[in-house]
Amino acid sequence: MKQLNKLIVTALFILATVTSQAQEIHFSQIFETALLRNPALAGLFKGDSRIQAVYRSQWSTVTVPYQTTSLSAEFKKQVGNSDDYFTIGGQILKDKAGTIALSTTELLPAFNYHKSISYEKSTYLSFGIIAGMVQKSLDRSKMTT
Repeated sequence: MKQLNKLIVTALFILATVTSQAQEIHFSQIFETALLRNPALAGLFKGDSRIQAVYRSQWSTVTVPYQTTSLSAEFKKQVGNSDDYFTIGGQILKDKAGTIALSTTELLPAFNYHKSISYEKSTYLSFGIIAGMVQKSLDRSKMTT
């Protein structure tokens, strides 16, 4: 009987995991922040540079609404006379949440290389990496337990 209960619980857990949906913690429109979604997407735009700012204030019905600000910049350069190019960019994110001012600060430089795999179409094999500093803090004087 215990085996059957474990099997049922496991099956329900797997079913709940497969059918659940979630939202990105900072932005509901994650597709607007390409570097946060996938660093290999850096440089996949028309033009040579892109600067982007995103702001979101959510849950304004709570005492202190959550506020998230993001700034990113990308610059791409062609490699020689080929269709290959590399991209250098960066992502800055500042998030402040709730009464205790739980905040997150991220400084993330990004590097990317796009290898052209077709001369007829704009098809690339991309490799990107993003890594940097992440700092989290809160105001303990505002905490109540």
